[in-house]
Amino acid sequence: MILQNMAVAAFKVGALASADQVQPIAAILADYDSVPVVLDPKFGASQDDDADSELAAALRELLVPQASVVSISLMLARRLLSLANDDEERSHDLPATACARELIAWGTEFVLLTDAEPGSPQAMAALYDESGLVRSDALPRLDAPSTRLLGVSDTLSAALAGLLAHGLDVPQACHEACQYTAAAVVHAFNAGIGVAIPDRLFWAGDDDDDDDSSGDLN
Repeated sequence: MILQNMAVAAFKVGALASADQVQPIAAILADYDSVPVVLDPKFGASQDDDADSELAAALRELLVPQASVVSISLMLARRLLSLANDDEERSHDLPATACARELIAWGTEFVLLTDAEPGSPQAMAALYDESGLVRSDALPRLDAPSTRLLGVSDTLSAALAGLLAHGLDVPQACHEACQYTAAAVVHAFNAGIGVAIPDRLFWAGDDDDDDDSSGDLN
């Protein structure tokens, strides 16, 4: 109904529960092939390797070739390649460049790999196209190792889709999406007693805070 009644300037495809959900989404995207698509796949929630393998195969055949950008962590990229190729040993330690190259060979134009340099002081987001590394941006890591953040990748891919919808090219959109996500992470908060989540509305602070003579940023 939305597509029939208003113009849509970008698609974001996030977590899918099964391979059965891929085909109808792929059919919609095929009807709007001029609209940019950000694909942010997830794996592991089902605890079922066979189901995950079927989902990986469906993504490889139907959604990755229609994606403008595949936005995925290096860890999940290795998992996706392992499932799709049925080769866990080869994919386990693949470097970021090799993962991006293989995903691009599946048909996507760009790959945005997050945490592309595990163990580095900052979480690097590296953008690749068929020629190699296009640009890299840094996302902050939390100081406390015990602190868990939920929704960072979703925030990044949603911001990226929104910026593409506004007409930015992919490298600039990735840069600005990383800047936005970094600020949202810095302002992360705990919702009740749950895990911390990025504050996507950090820019819309309380007016009282703006007038605070202390000058602290909130």
